[in-house]
Amino acid sequence: MSSEYVISLDDPAAREAAVAGEKAAALARLRQHGLPVPGGFVVKASACAEAMAELTAEIESRFADAGDAVHALATASEAVRALIAGLELPPGLAAAIASAFDDLGDDPAGAVVAVRSSGSAEDLPGASFAGQYESFLNVTSSEELIARVVDVWASLYSAHAVAYRRHAGLPVAGVQMAVLVQRQLDPAASGVLFTRDPVSGVSGRMVVNAALGLGEGVVAGEAPSDTFVLDAASLAVVERTVVAKTSMVVAQPGGGTAT
Repeated sequence: MSSEYVISLDDPAAREAAVAGEKAAALARLRQHGLPVPGGFVVKASACAEAMAELTAEIESRFADAGDAVHALATASEAVRALIAGLELPPGLAAAIASAFDDLGDDPAGAVVAVRSSGSAEDLPGASFAGQYESFLNVTSSEELIARVVDVWASLYSAHAVAYRRHAGLPVAGVQMAVLVQRQLDPAASGVLFTRDPVSGVSGRMVVNAALGLGEGVVAGEAPSDTFVLDAASLAVVERTVVAKTSMVVAQPGGGTAT
């Protein structure tokens, strides 16, 4: 599966953030240690850099002209994302993505994947990019997958992502983004585990937020979520809040999700 543009999540190089981005590299290391992380592949960060190199100067110019005014920044973001949507991919990149997707299709109906951003600077001492970039669920064809990869790249230049990078003193243009493509699970329930209390910062408390259906319901706040606080040493539940379940996010036949 590995090539100039695409690398298997099981390839040792996928454990390097410079190649696969922070998120994919962390998951690759978890798979290395035998944890049940769904398999898949990564569109390398270098593929993003190569594909968008010709747009760097124009992106910088558009955001420089926009300044910090909210409306102007949003207008510049829309223009830049339209430019990226019209990109002509480097020769071989689309074919490499399609081939890697086909390799995942051990079901006669083909693979169903999640397409996730994996930035090369996901978390820094003074900045965290959690939730800044886009991910897409229930992607069922290579054509849709290629379009979603470009959409993930384009999310580098949403108005809020650009404003956040400026605030953190990071470059606006020329940023690299790897894209993680994983087999998608079909869970009855799912959630997020914080290995340190995200509110207090206390390392002895771990927090789980969980809901019925896909994890997007938790991440996007679209489904009522239970909360469990665990003692990090014993893993005993020390607090719990269980709520009524009135909605959930599910995969739709043929692609996409619904609440």
